[in-house]
Amino acid sequence: MITKLMLSGIGFLLTIASGIWLSKLGRPYSTLVFNMHKLIALGFMVFTFITSRAMFKEININSFMWILIVIAAISVITVLISGGILSIKEQVTAWLVMIHKISSALLLISLSGWFYLGLH
Repeated sequence: MITKLMLSGIGFLLTIASGIWLSKLGRPYSTLVFNMHKLIALGFMVFTFITSRAMFKEININSFMWILIVIAAISVITVLISGGILSIKEQVTAWLVMIHKISSALLLISLSGWFYLGLH
């Protein structure tokens, strides 16, 4: 299980790194880097969902873990929606970029907490 959690963490780091790279390149977004970012993020989310599902079967989940899972789920939805809007809008507002960054950070924190508690 630890190997899967480490792979999930690497997937998250690759997603963040490709997102930073994409933002540094500026608009219009490079099609190659933009699609890499989306595919890495999708792979990370699917792999993390499968790993989390396996953890559900192995451990007893307490109420704090449920809170972390709900925060992670809301963060995933927010990241996907804000990322989609960022990709299609010509002019991007600072608050939309901030929402994308904050929801990414909340996803990291909630998943880290969920995985940590799931291992202990």
